[in-house]
Amino acid sequence: MGKLTVSIPDYAFTPFGRGNTSISSDIDNYNNFAKNYCEANGITFVNITDITREGLTNTALVASDNLHPSTLAYTKFVGRILPFALEKIQN
Repeated sequence: MGKLTVSIPDYAFTPFGRGNTSISSDIDNYNNFAKNYCEANGITFVNITDITREGLTNTALVASDNLHPSTLAYTKFVGRILPFALEKIQN
């Protein structure tokens, strides 16, 4: 079975994170490292960070604790991840 890695959500785009650009920059750095590692090692990398970066404009993507992804966000994550996961399972 193949390997799959998912990017880190960006909690700067929540009321808790208040749009803190240093958080987003650190997450970008880590996600870029992870993506490069995955590409070099034949691991599928799935980006879900962009979904969470809509959290300040689409508050339905943020849970009631004002920090974590909501059910809607997780639904979007699964929609993005599922095709890759199914491909891995079938191969």
